[in-house]
Amino acid sequence: MKFKVNIEGYSIRHKNLVEYLFFFKSQQIMYISNQELPSKGLFSREGGTNIEIKPLTFKQLLDYIENVEINPIAKLRKDLNLLASTGVDLYKVSLLDMDYLIFMLKSITISDDIKFNSSTKCYSCDQITQFSFNLSQIHFKDFDSEENRIPSKINIGGEMRKIRVPSIGEFLSVLDTIYKFNPEIKLAQIKLYSLFDEWFANPTGVQNMVDNASRESAANLIYLDDKCFGRIEPVECKCVNCGQVQLTNIDVLTITENFFTDFLRHFRPNESQVLFE
Repeated sequence: MKFKVNIEGYSIRHKNLVEYLFFFKSQQIMYISNQELPSKGLFSREGGTNIEIKPLTFKQLLDYIENVEINPIAKLRKDLNLLASTGVDLYKVSLLDMDYLIFMLKSITISDDIKFNSSTKCYSCDQITQFSFNLSQIHFKDFDSEENRIPSKINIGGEMRKIRVPSIGEFLSVLDTIYKFNPEIKLAQIKLYSLFDEWFANPTGVQNMVDNASRESAANLIYLDDKCFGRIEPVECKCVNCGQVQLTNIDVLTITENFFTDFLRHFRPNESQVLFE
């Protein structure tokens, strides 16, 4: 039996089927203005820039899928390298838009129809319930609303410390410096280091300040982390045990880790795209 795919003169053999699946996606470019970013461009450097996000190529996808990173920081570094390779200037985009851009890059490369399964504890019956959601249900909070504003200063260790939101490129310089000497460090620590204005003048002092914070200072750091990086709107789910509807939080970087492998596993071309002879 011969197996081939035909569409608008594009014909391939089954061994190249995966390349075909991304044929249409590769023709699309997503244009994002400053006002369409979660930050609304408020923290962008050099006046910000309109962003063009291109779907990953077949070669990039193969490299991504076959060279799996285990460490969360290495995974993020890989995602940002991909983002930069599509033409995004990481020094002109705020760190607060990082998760959004990674999400959009992966979303435009595949589809918003993929369903993800997760679980949460029901507030009503106290049981663990399973639920599913797709990419179109993921929404990012806007930074310019009153309740989502980023503080300009925060009290750590009895002093009001100035907050300066870095660009993604500036954050990467902090990440690469720290990770080189401490590969066991947590990503949340590095994100918080990069937010303090005094980092580049006194990096050791900022590390000690964050790592050794306690009581009110520790609570303030948790608040700052949530304000800056907890940017996904809760997803609605229904308890399969009692029927109660509730909202649950989603970690976008966690759900995007297996984007491409999930797509390849579940995608099926429709009848107009596949011929059997």
